[in-house]
Amino acid sequence: MFVFSLRLRQTIPLVRADRSLASVSASRSSFSARALARGVLAAFFVSGFCGLVHEVVWTRLLRLVMGNTTHAVSTVLCAFMGGLALGSFLGGRVAERRADPLRVFAVLEGAAGLYCLVLPFLIYGVEPVYRAAYQSLAASPLLLGAARFLLSGVLLLLPALLMGATLPILTRLLARSSEQLGWSAGRLYAANTFGAAAGAGAAGFLLLPALGMYRTIATASALNLAVSALALWLHARGGAALAQAALAPRPGAPRRGQQAAAGHHAPPEEPRAPGMRGLLLAGYALSGGAALIYEIAWTRALSLMIGSSVYAFSLMLTAFILGLGLGALVYARWSDRVRRPLLVLGLLQAGIGLAAAAVLPLLGELPLLATRLIWRHGSSFWLLHLAEFGVVLLVMLVPTTLMGAAFPLAARLFGGGRPQPGRSVGTLYAANTCGSIAGSLAGGFLLIHYLGIRDTILVAAAANLLIGCAFLAAGEGLGRARRLASAALLLLLLAAGALLAPEFRPALMSLGPFIGARRLPERVLSSGALLQEVVAQDNVIFYREGTCTTVTVRERADGERILCVNGKPDASSHGDLPTQILLGQAPMLLHPRPERVLVIGLASGITLASCARHAARRLDCAEISPEVVEACRCFDAYNEHVLDDPRLQILLEDGRNHLALTERTYDVIVSEPSNPWIAGIADLFTREFFELCRARLAEGGIACIWVETYNLDRALLKSIVRTFADVFPGASLWQSTDYDFQLIGVKGRLAVDLGLLQQRLAEPRVLADLERIGIRSAAGLLARQALGAAAVARFAAGGRLHTDDSALLEFAAPRLMIQN
Repeated sequence: MFVFSLRLRQTIPLVRADRSLASVSASRSSFSARALARGVLAAFFVSGFCGLVHEVVWTRLLRLVMGNTTHAVSTVLCAFMGGLALGSFLGGRVAERRADPLRVFAVLEGAAGLYCLVLPFLIYGVEPVYRAAYQSLAASPLLLGAARFLLSGVLLLLPALLMGATLPILTRLLARSSEQLGWSAGRLYAANTFGAAAGAGAAGFLLLPALGMYRTIATASALNLAVSALALWLHARGGAALAQAALAPRPGAPRRGQQAAAGHHAPPEEPRAPGMRGLLLAGYALSGGAALIYEIAWTRALSLMIGSSVYAFSLMLTAFILGLGLGALVYARWSDRVRRPLLVLGLLQAGIGLAAAAVLPLLGELPLLATRLIWRHGSSFWLLHLAEFGVVLLVMLVPTTLMGAAFPLAARLFGGGRPQPGRSVGTLYAANTCGSIAGSLAGGFLLIHYLGIRDTILVAAAANLLIGCAFLAAGEGLGRARRLASAALLLLLLAAGALLAPEFRPALMSLGPFIGARRLPERVLSSGALLQEVVAQDNVIFYREGTCTTVTVRERADGERILCVNGKPDASSHGDLPTQILLGQAPMLLHPRPERVLVIGLASGITLASCARHAARRLDCAEISPEVVEACRCFDAYNEHVLDDPRLQILLEDGRNHLALTERTYDVIVSEPSNPWIAGIADLFTREFFELCRARLAEGGIACIWVETYNLDRALLKSIVRTFADVFPGASLWQSTDYDFQLIGVKGRLAVDLGLLQQRLAEPRVLADLERIGIRSAAGLLARQALGAAAVARFAAGGRLHTDDSALLEFAAPRLMIQN
C-alpha cells in the first residue's frame, strides 16, 4: 500500500483552477489538487472493498434461500451483474448533468450502505414467494430459473445499480480533460479493483470467520457510510471546485492542432466513424465474456488441486481481481500517450488469448507441483495458503494483468476526444459487464458441460484472439497487408496452441493433492515416480467434467471402486461400506413403518439401496450433481441397481433447499453430504438445517445425519452434537467406523420394539445387507449406539450452537484438516 500511495503522489497531476475559482485559498487549492485526489482514490478503494464483502455475503445468504446449485448461484450472480451494468450505464449519463459528482458519490455510497443493512431481512422475507414458485414451477427448470432471476433482481437491483454508478461518476470528477481519460479512468478502476481484491480476501479469511454474516454486513455497511461521510467532507473541502475545473482547458495548454508543432505526443487515433465505436464496444463486451469464462474454468481446474474450501475460493477470487487491478494501475499512466491505441488494444487482446492458451500445458501438470507444495507446507495454515496463492497466480496473473491493462486504453479510445468522460466510461463498463453475464452463462452452463475445462479455455482464448484480429484490422499505423498478416499469424498461433496443448490426464487431474499429498512418502514426490504410482494403483473408469463438479470413479488393483468429486474421495465400494449401509439401515429399522424416505446425497447409491431394501412406498434422493448420478452406475454391482427402482425419484436439487420449499413430509430423512470443510456443505450441519429436517418429518419420523471426526476436533464435534440435540431432544450417537458417526433424532418419542426389530432385521434382503458389515442380530445393531440420550446431553454440554450466521464449521474445519 505504501508503494501504491507513493506512486500516486508522484503521478497525480495538479488540477489548476481557472479564474472563476479565485475565491479558493492557496492552501485549499493545494488540497484540491493532491490530497483531494488521493482522498477520492482512497474512498473508492474502500468502496471496492465493501462491494466485494457485500457480494460474498449476499451469495451465502441467497444460496440458503434459493439453493446451492450452480444454476441458482449463477442466476444470482447474473442478476447482480445486470444491476452493475444498468448502474454504470445510467451513472454515466447522470455524471454529465451534475456539477457535484462527489456529493452524488456520497449519496450512492450512503444509500448502498443503508440498503445492505436491511437486505438480509428482505432476502428471508422473499422466501415464501420463492417457495410458491418452486412448488408450482419445479417441473420446468427454465421457468423456475426465470422466477429465481426475477426475485434476485428485485433484491439486488438497487444496491448493484448504486455500486455500478460510482465509476462513471468519479471519472467525471477526476478526468481533467478528454486527453487524460485513460489515466483518470484507469487509476480509479485500479483503486476500486485493489479494494475489491482486499475485500475478497478479508471476507473469506478474516471477517466471516471472526464476525459471522450479519456482523460482517454491518461492518461493511458502516464502512460504506464512512466513505459517504468522507466524500461529503472532500466535497466541502474543494470537491466542488475540482468538479468545475475537471474539464476546463488548462491555461496555456496547446490545442489539439498545435500539439504536433509544439513537440507534444501526437493524440491517439479516435474511432471517428460510428462503426468504429460500435466495433470497440462489441469487442470489449466480448472480452468481458471471455474473462468470466476463464474465471469459471480456472476455478474449476484449480479446485481440483487446492480444494473446494471457502479459503481456496477466496484465494482464487482474490488472485483474479488482483491481476485486473495490477494491469490497470501499470498501464493507466501510459494509455493516453499511445499513438495507435486500437493497434495496442488489439495486441493486448491477442496477448490475453495467447497467455491463457500458453498456461494450458502448465495447468495439466499442475497437480504434481501442487502435491509437492502441499507436502512441504501442509502443516502450516498460512504458509500453505501462501504457497497455494502462488500456484493460483502462476495460472492467472499474466492473462488477468493484460485484461486490466486493456481497460484504461479502451476507455481513452472510446472517449474519442468527446467532452463526456463519465458517459463514455459508463457505457463501456456497462457493455463489458453485459458481456460478463453472457460469459458466465455460457461458461457455467454450456461450454464446460459439453467441451470440458481445457477446450473451454481454448474457446475463450479464440474469442480474445478474434477480438485482437478485428482491432488490428481496423486500426491505423500498419499497412493493410501487414494487418492481415498479423491477424493470420495470431490465428495460426492459436491453432498451433490448440493442437500442441496436451489433453488433461484424468488420473492426474483427479489426484486430489489437497487431500492426499500429506500422506505420500517422500520417495514419490518426483514427477515420474508420483505419476507411475498413480497410474499403477488406480484405473480411471469414469471421468466427467460437469457444470458444477468434476466426478471421477477410480478402480484399484484389489477391485475397490472410489467415487471422487472435485478430486476428493466421497464414497467407495469397500472401505466406506459400514458407514454407507448403517446410514440407511439404522433409521429404517428404528422407525416402526417407514413409507416416505428422503436421502440427501447419492454418492455410490449404497445408502439409498439400503433404504430401498425396506417396504417404503416413496424414495426421494436429492443430488446436486447430475454427473454423480451418471457415476453411480459404476456401483450398480454394490447398490442393487437402485437407480432402476420404480419408487425412486432423483431430485437434481440442493437437499436443504428442497426441504425448505417442498410440501412433502417424510418418515425418514438421511443426510450424507460431503465433508463439512468443503464450501457450502456446512449448511447441512446448522441449527436451521436440523430445524428444516424436523419440520418436514411426520410425527415419529427419524432424522439420521452423518458426522465425520477425522477433520474435526472435540470442540467442533461437541458443537454439531449440541446443535442437533437442541433440535432433537433425546438424540443418540451411533458409530460405524473409528471416525464415522451418525446422529439419530426423532420427532416425538422413540420406543424400540425389540421383537419387531428382530423380525424386520430377519428379512432376507435386509439381513444380507447388514451381514456385509458384520451385523447379524438386533443386539449387533444396537451395539453400534455409542452414546444414548443422557450421554449425548453430557457430551454436548457447553458446546457452541452452530448456526447459518456463524458458519463455524465451514471456516474451522479446513484449518483442522491441515493439522490432521
